Amino acid sequence: MTLDGLRCLCAVVEEQSFRRAAERVHRSQPAVSQQVKGLETEMRQVLIERKTGLPTPAGQCLYERARQILLDADSLGREIRDFDESASHELRLGTSDTTALYILPPVIQAFARAMPQTRLAITSRPSDAIAGQVLQGELALGIVTLPVAQKELESRRLMAQRLPIRSWLLKMASTGLTAPFLPTTALIPPQSI
Repeated sequence: MTLDGLRCLCAVVEEQSFRRAAERVHRSQPAVSQQVKGLETEMRQVLIERKTGLPTPAGQCLYERARQILLDADSLGREIRDFDESASHELRLGTSDTTALYILPPVIQAFARAMPQTRLAITSRPSDAIAGQVLQGELALGIVTLPVAQKELESRRLMAQRLPIRSWLLKMASTGLTAPFLPTTALIPPQSI
């Protein structure tokens, strides 16, 4: 019993025709007939009524189990392929120079330990440019400072940072103003919400 044989049987049952089943599985009609005949020989049962294309009771039983086997085989194949593909995964992140140099290094180290098969590609640009690249799908994630104009993006506040006090801030403080904050925000493309 092979997956190919089970695929052919399922196609015949679902199409109720060897000809249409052959078209569906991209085989010749004799090849599909041969696959079904091989299953019948192996099971020692007639599985498909040749005149109607309908399954016999044994054929219906095998069809129901075969559908689940094929779904499981497809799922397993995707799961196993994900192992190979994880080595080539890349997460494209955009941020400012300051964030990339001073805030992200410990985050990048933790990411590399947690996701060793994923390559992190960092683009450094101004906040508006990063927001535009996230919106265009060029970046998976953007970490920006100051609010951005793109309302289509979801944003989440990651942190707030006080600016270092300088002489000009001391002048501001003497007038009763407080030190400004630079909100750091993550931008997420709309399709990932």
